[in-house]
Amino acid sequence: MKKTFALFLALLLTLGLCAAEAPAEESWQVGSFVSFGRYAQNADGEETPLEWLVLENDGRAALLISRYVLEYRSFHDQFQSVTWEKSSLRRWLNGDFLNQAFTADEQARIFLVDVIAEKNPQYSTNPGANTKDKVFLPSLSDMKDFFHGDRSRMAAATVRALGQAPLKNDFDKVDGQPTGSWWLRAPGNGGRSAAFVDTDGAVERHGAYVDTKNGVRPCVWVRLPEAVEIYRIGESVTFGRYPQTESGDDDTPIEWTVVNLDGDTALLISRHVLDCQPYHAEYVHTPWASSSLRQWLNADFANRAFTSEEKTRIVPAQVKVDFAPWGAPDSGSDTVDDVFLLSVAEAEQIFLTDEIRVCAPTAYAIRQGVYTEPADTETGLSCWWWLRSFGSLRRYAAEIASDGSVERGGECVNYDRVGVRPCVWVRIP
Repeated sequence: MKKTFALFLALLLTLGLCAAEAPAEESWQVGSFVSFGRYAQNADGEETPLEWLVLENDGRAALLISRYVLEYRSFHDQFQSVTWEKSSLRRWLNGDFLNQAFTADEQARIFLVDVIAEKNPQYSTNPGANTKDKVFLPSLSDMKDFFHGDRSRMAAATVRALGQAPLKNDFDKVDGQPTGSWWLRAPGNGGRSAAFVDTDGAVERHGAYVDTKNGVRPCVWVRLPEAVEIYRIGESVTFGRYPQTESGDDDTPIEWTVVNLDGDTALLISRHVLDCQPYHAEYVHTPWASSSLRQWLNADFANRAFTSEEKTRIVPAQVKVDFAPWGAPDSGSDTVDDVFLLSVAEAEQIFLTDEIRVCAPTAYAIRQGVYTEPADTETGLSCWWWLRSFGSLRRYAAEIASDGSVERGGECVNYDRVGVRPCVWVRIP
């Protein structure tokens, strides 16, 4: 699956947005319309199936763009210089919209992808930094490379979206329905504007002020129904289930990142911080082998997260003890674990920069008490998470800070506001 929106847009030069009517049965073929998720689209706010146009299908996943303009929203909630990276629209798409439109199982099928920040070729406006998003918008250069003409960019708006539009459109229609204007993620002629597509399909490169309302056509990469997950380093896969909502009464599929491969086995680390636990229940010198966190991971967590069948896929890991930084002989012993934490050395080898160690907590982890800070993640938050290594003092354990830095000094082992990112070795199906 391609990881940047810019790479797949060339496909649409031959496709356009005026695809044929959807077949009776959804085929997920390029050019087809498929249903995925539900969203309020009528005047009464009733949630109805979302229709998407399939832009690409690689046999495992499909790139989708909403068939209709679904909402009218501002690009940013304040009149100030802002990029896609920092916009309130990006936060809404990857927060409220994602949670409202898709069930937990559907969200597990949506890939987190790299979204490239691109300059407006007509102006020198700062486009901001690249982002990682589940839901995103196309850029200005995508429009130039992608469409044959204005007509192909015209998209009908839902009845609900038309009710939110600041201006009534009586002129431009698709299939007898009024069209809507829709935002692009590219900057306009200044930091306080963003480019958009007008109701007649014209690309407005100079843009509109970010605090004005325009339509929204989300894009997502989705795993195909019944598709076999491909285990490649850096890819996301699902395995097991664990509470991830604030209520804690859900069993949401756990998303993992593949960080190593060894023959027919893969090393996985949870993509989010899943829970909040102390490293050890008491403030005493605690090697990994005797920690209460190790016991919890291999008992309570494992029993809740994995079925009996899934447990047969877990390969017990030989977990090596880290050298104590103070040179003490009581550094514990090696262990054999189904579930474990990374060491300092492994965290630095697997994640080469602080940026990619930054991790967002689930709503359930926040409810459990994990300490959070604002960050550029899909949820707008990041948190600290434990490593299994000793800290700089005998009653401390190392951790990753909310900014992704490796904190070798660590935290008191009984501190109860640090998150947990479990690791498992599993047999590849």
